[in-house]
Amino acid sequence: MNAPKFQAALIEAIKKRLPSDLKLAGILSSDLHITQSSAYKRIRGDIPFSLHEVIELCYKYKLSLDAILSPFPNKFESSFSGIQARSSAREYLDLLESEVTTAARTKGTKAWYVTNGLPDLYLFYFEGLTLFQYYTWEKMVWGNADWEDKKFSLDMPDKTALLQQAKRIAHTFNQVDLQEIWNENILDSFFRQFLYVVESRLFESNTDMRMVFEQMWALIDHLQSICVAGKRFVPGESAGKRAAPSRHYYNETMQNSIFILKKGQAREELYIVFDRPNYIKSDDPHLIAHSRSVLEKLRRRSLPLNGENEKTLNVFFGKLQYRWHYYQRVMENTLGRTTQHPF
Repeated sequence: MNAPKFQAALIEAIKKRLPSDLKLAGILSSDLHITQSSAYKRIRGDIPFSLHEVIELCYKYKLSLDAILSPFPNKFESSFSGIQARSSAREYLDLLESEVTTAARTKGTKAWYVTNGLPDLYLFYFEGLTLFQYYTWEKMVWGNADWEDKKFSLDMPDKTALLQQAKRIAHTFNQVDLQEIWNENILDSFFRQFLYVVESRLFESNTDMRMVFEQMWALIDHLQSICVAGKRFVPGESAGKRAAPSRHYYNETMQNSIFILKKGQAREELYIVFDRPNYIKSDDPHLIAHSRSVLEKLRRRSLPLNGENEKTLNVFFGKLQYRWHYYQRVMENTLGRTTQHPF
């Protein structure tokens, strides 16, 4: 790649980071502290960027020189939340809140979530599920030494700030226009994780464990209400004006695909779940194009879960309820006493 082609590639990379209604010349003028006339000359290629200007622009817009100089389709640049959030799940939640807030505040943002595991954001609708998920993250994903000898309890110390943050994230999440493709296994990872905690006696109170498990039943019921309404909303509330459209699909053949494709005014981004709940994030156009083709193939083989397709809706949620009952029996046998769900 010669210098003029590099300059053109750098400018194109910057454009992808900017909303379409912003003038590139004005942005470069402000970023580089030059006149708009000088900015236009750089855009046309009449004046080359200096090394200092290249460094400034790449740093501000988080651009990789390697990706610009060597735009090969078999390579892609990415970031990993597990590196950014090394120490604790709270660091991860800060990253997650930032990502969800940016998506909700960016006009026209749409997202597609393909998953065989229920998005953790739905667990934030219920305090018990939030606390349980956070406990397993700290103890089993992050392996935080401070949690090594702790057992799960709903009386978790310093839980107030955690629950407040989870509630904020849940409300913000509801404002993002979203389509999701699920399969019938979306709750299995939670159930297996829950059963592991029960069988390993990593909890303080049988009552707490039963309460958390009852909240999963409430969540299943609420998810069905969301599918019927076509909007996400927190339990106890209706789908308000700020709730964005939410469309859900059921795919019986989907295996291990877990990714999120997000499209805003300026750019598209892909989130690939790795070492859940962590994610790899990339805006590589080749990777995004491939994910789009995967999404379309899955969507063609999926059935909508909504009020108009009542039979599919009932079949899908009947399978989730069956799984809940199965794991409830296993849990109660382990705890040593069987109770019936009141319905």
